[in-house]
Amino acid sequence: MKTKLFVSFFFAYVLLLPSAGWGGRDKYSIDASTFLRLPKHCQGWFAGAVGAGKAEGLPVDLREYEVDLRKQLGAASIFMNHYCPALVDLIRFENYRSKMLNDEEKTRTLMRVLKQMNYQLNQTGAGWNKSNAWFHAEVMKNRAYTYQLMGDNQSAINDYSQSIKIYPPYLPAYWGLADMYEQTGQPNDAVGVLQKAVQYARSQKFAQKINERIAKLQASINKPVETQ
Repeated sequence: MKTKLFVSFFFAYVLLLPSAGWGGRDKYSIDASTFLRLPKHCQGWFAGAVGAGKAEGLPVDLREYEVDLRKQLGAASIFMNHYCPALVDLIRFENYRSKMLNDEEKTRTLMRVLKQMNYQLNQTGAGWNKSNAWFHAEVMKNRAYTYQLMGDNQSAINDYSQSIKIYPPYLPAYWGLADMYEQTGQPNDAVGVLQKAVQYARSQKFAQKINERIAKLQASINKPVETQ
């Protein structure tokens, strides 16, 4: 009962946090909808960073995710203050890019995200092992998505592929790589990527979702070319 009450209080606290604007306000400010889209380890990191429930105050599940990640990453965990705020910028870009004033503003935002992703990867790249490969793959996938939004297709394909190589069970990287192949007119390659992904589906429902996308792609490949 006590834990439930605190969790309710915590989310009320997050709702009251000022939203960080694009003009460089406090990078630790975060709204509830953005917070809920973050992976659990970044939720745990933000909960401490904004001063909401440090130590005993942090909801149990978030505290466990953060502590476990710190154990896996060791010294590398100190660079989370680059990666997690970069994810917030990326989510906000998705949500608000249609309201951004011009292409220059969009480019500036994505370059800021890319810089932080690069810093996380460059500073901790030598410390990856089997226990934390999933996190390296996650960061690499999110950098790939940043490149994708920037229109740098080859860099996006390279990073999605590298993410899969680092940690093969990481499904979001397969989905992103399939997106890139489909967008660049390579549907057969997209099918091949998704066929490899099926074996890692954690549920029948998600396996079905992958197979449905494969079937849709195959239908488009086999569709007769209309002649005039």
